[in-house]
Amino acid sequence: MLNLLHQEILTRRAKASFVIVLIGTVLLTVMSLAAAVSRCRERVVVYPAGEVLWLVDVNRADAGTLEMLPEVGPTLAGRIVAERESGGWFTGSADLERVRGIGPVTSARLSAYVSFDDEE
Repeated sequence: MLNLLHQEILTRRAKASFVIVLIGTVLLTVMSLAAAVSRCRERVVVYPAGEVLWLVDVNRADAGTLEMLPEVGPTLAGRIVAERESGGWFTGSADLERVRGIGPVTSARLSAYVSFDDEE
């Protein structure tokens, strides 16, 4: 009888430990996702016609995020990141023309999709 009671107590402790570990894992995952979203600093802008645009902060976005912009592939995204790291933050759309492969036409097209956070 005592042995059976001891086994039941151990089973309950194991279940409780599992639940605690599961809750901790979920909380850590949620906190990691929240931190990643806050670092990205993307904003959603909804225009009256219902069109939704994601404004990407060119000064904080990684290459993968920059690739989501129209006309920006892996090579150009890498150049944007490299220019930002070597030449400093961008202050406006025209500043993107420092990047090889981005001229006045491309910077004008990108201006509808990007933002420039000037706080380094």
